[in-house]
Amino acid sequence: MSRAVAALEAELGLRLFHRTTRRLAPTEAGLVYFRRVEPLVEELERARLGAADTESHPRGRCGSPHR
Repeated sequence: MSRAVAALEAELGLRLFHRTTRRLAPTEAGLVYFRRVEPLVEELERARLGAADTESHPRGRCGSPHR
């Protein structure tokens, strides 16, 4: 996880967390970033669940002859 956060920080060019050996706390920039992306992450989860839901329902018409 720390590598993923470090990669994101490098991509953004800013620190998202203050790190010590005993503590991890978000920076002001980190708080702003996470507040902005949280709704996007939630929407992505809803989209994933909606797409997965289509796969769990049977398709086609029951009893229709094959053509």
